[in-house]
Amino acid sequence: MKSSEDQEKVMSLTEHLEELRWRILKSLGAILLFAVLSFPLSPKMIELLARPVGEFYFFAPTEALLIRFKLAFAMGLGLAAPVILYQTWAFIIPALTRRERNYAPPLVFFSTLLFGTGIAFAYFFLLPVTIKVLLSFGTESLKDLLGVNRYLTFVLWTLIGCGVVFELPVVIFFLTRLGLVTPRFLIQRWREALLLILILAAVITPSIDVVTQILLALPLTFLYLISLLVAVLAKKRSSSTL
Repeated sequence: MKSSEDQEKVMSLTEHLEELRWRILKSLGAILLFAVLSFPLSPKMIELLARPVGEFYFFAPTEALLIRFKLAFAMGLGLAAPVILYQTWAFIIPALTRRERNYAPPLVFFSTLLFGTGIAFAYFFLLPVTIKVLLSFGTESLKDLLGVNRYLTFVLWTLIGCGVVFELPVVIFFLTRLGLVTPRFLIQRWREALLLILILAAVITPSIDVVTQILLALPLTFLYLISLLVAVLAKKRSSSTL
């Protein structure tokens, strides 16, 4: 026989999983809705993404349609980011204190702002330089004929990658609030952090030139310094609640 306490725990876990399921479904619904609304705009987005190279080509009858679906989904994911962040917070909030719950609106706002800033940085600064450098390796006998599928995969990987890594201050805030990192730890490990930033820059920008990697590493280093200030603030707030 299970005790009443055990039954409460089982019910609590069941309800917790049920809530998680609905939060995921709502996030997926938001992505699907924005993807459907974005589909008519996909030709304009393809035009914007083609600016660094002028034009690209598709090599199968169904490829153009599939690319439009793929791009609409990516746009839906980006536009649904605030909804996804809100649903994530709404799921976490019951485990937080009343003071910590007040952080939800500003953190959702700043997470969305940082993600958008990372995408804008990649589109306006990083991608033009990266593509120009990569295409410069062509010769008279080795000319570029860019396929739309691989080109869009390259561009979306760079855009989303930059958007994610620009979330560094928010991640550091969480880790500091959870007690997993401290400002002193971040200062002491600055060399390892710099190495990790360079590795991330190399992964996100699949280019062999150092200039492109440094172009991304500089704002990431700046974000690390911002994260250090955020960690100090989060540590002070944690101390004030004790």
